Order: sequence, then C-alpha cells, then structure tokens
Amino acid sequence: MIYFIISTVIFAADQLIKTIVPRHQVMFIINYTENTGAAFGILREHIGFLIFIGLIIIGVICYFLKNLDEQQSMLKFGLSFILGGSVANVSDRIMRGYVIDYIDFKVWPVFNLADICINFGLFLIIVKLIFWSNKQKCQNS
Repeated sequence: MIYFIISTVIFAADQLIKTIVPRHQVMFIINYTENTGAAFGILREHIGFLIFIGLIIIGVICYFLKNLDEQQSMLKFGLSFILGGSVANVSDRIMRGYVIDYIDFKVWPVFNLADICINFGLFLIIVKLIFWSNKQKCQNS
C-alpha cells in the first residue's frame, strides 16, 4: 500500500507544479515547455502511441507492485517512483496532448519532476539488480 501512496504523492506533486509553472517563471531554471514527444523529444507527434505504451507500462508496474513480496522493497520503491512519474506524464498526454516540462539547466533538454522520479526509480532498480545480485552471488560461492 505504501508504494501506491508514494506513486500518488509523486503524481500530485508533479501536477501541482505543472499548474504553477506557467504563471510563475521566476527562477532561471524554470522554462515552461510543451513536449509532444517522449524523452529528448523523440517520437514527436505520436501521442497515441506514447499513451498506449505508457498505459501498458503502468499496468505492468501495478502488476509487479501487487505481486512482489515485501522482501523486494527496493524494487518496489523503484517501481513506485516510476509509476508516479509515468502516471503524471501519461495523464498530461491524455488531458493536454503534451507533457509540460519546466526544469531547464540549458545544457540538457527540459524535463520535469515526473521525469526525475522515473529516472530515480530506474536507478534504484539497477542498483538492486546489479549490486545486490552480485552480493548474493559472492555470498553463495
């Protein structure tokens, strides 16, 4: 249950920020952008395909969150961050036809909180799969 709460908080925070940003671009790193594509603007103008893939990803993540045992907490935390970010970006695509991006460091494409959470979730899963799997292999040898 905690994992779905984390996902919901991420979704709500991202959506709240996206309602504030267009009216309050006061920081130098805030740059309101409407992204009709995926990461780095790839698949621009293929909104239907991106929604379809996003919904499949959300379904798969929900399945794993419900079926992984509690000993897999790091995987579940990673999945919950990916779920929250994915729901936020897919809901943007469904409701607006684009994703609102707003964090701009000028040396990287503009992104948002949902993107940060998706990447952080992937990082947790990679760390779990690489380092903990290798640790267990060493202990079993």
